[in-house]
Amino acid sequence: NLTALGGECRGSAVLTNTSGSRRHFAGTQTAMFELSGTAWIDVSRTALYTGSTENRWLFDQFGNVAIATNDTEKIQWSTSGRFDDITAAPIARIVFSTGNFVMALNTNDTTYGDSPDRWWCSAYQDYSSWAASVTTQATTGRLIGNGGELSAGLMLGPYAVAYKQTSIFLGSYVGTPVVWQWDR
Repeated sequence: NLTALGGECRGSAVLTNTSGSRRHFAGTQTAMFELSGTAWIDVSRTALYTGSTENRWLFDQFGNVAIATNDTEKIQWSTSGRFDDITAAPIARIVFSTGNFVMALNTNDTTYGDSPDRWWCSAYQDYSSWAASVTTQATTGRLIGNGGELSAGLMLGPYAVAYKQTSIFLGSYVGTPVVWQWDR
């Protein structure tokens, strides 16, 4: 009984915030929608998304903030209503939260360019701060072992896990100045 989505679905998720409220999202190549009753409501940022013929939306919840990424746009955020760019964040293929950080894998940014083996973490308890800083603990690095691109990532208890085609990296939070220690 749902109305049709405004295009081919490129990823969908039901996210639950800290109060237990759920939001159901679906992304297309050029728009983001939220389910309201039986209708999909456009909650895209003000500027249309460009997407690509192959990109997929991935979603995660960080406290009360819905996070979304599609490997073409800046990482998106929403607490209610429309999404918007996290202007300081990289473009990322993969995003997930672990502990008090948002992690981004397989990234593209103005400093390092397209880096399929790069990871970033937001500042401690702040999804919106991504400038590398010992004070905020936002940082970045590369997972070079076994070559290839980072293809998946997730939280595993207090750890971050990053996957390549032939290897797995386990990230442990160790605090400043390293912040995340990665072991293959």
